[in-house]
Amino acid sequence: MLYEKVTQVAGSGEKARQSAELVLASGVTYEFRTTFHPAVLSEDDILEMARELAVMGCRHYVLQMFHPDHCPDKRLRESAVPMAGISADLRQNLKSFFPEFFVRE
Repeated sequence: MLYEKVTQVAGSGEKARQSAELVLASGVTYEFRTTFHPAVLSEDDILEMARELAVMGCRHYVLQMFHPDHCPDKRLRESAVPMAGISADLRQNLKSFFPEFFVRE
């Protein structure tokens, strides 16, 4: 599961999925977001996660830029890329999945 790939904690993906389902069922205002860093997740990974969220009923999704400040992983800090590095195809696909989609710099 992709969530476990990022957190490196076994079983964390299922707990995150359950939490997302609770949020969606609650009726409260929410925002699901993913921080993109190509050393951690590929564009295909982002699409896979976004599809799962869309199928669950997510209507508001944000793709945000990785900020290296305070990141303990030197490798990630040194390889940060601007959001301009995200392909137009990825942006277009994500826009098609969600009524409200934004890229946050």
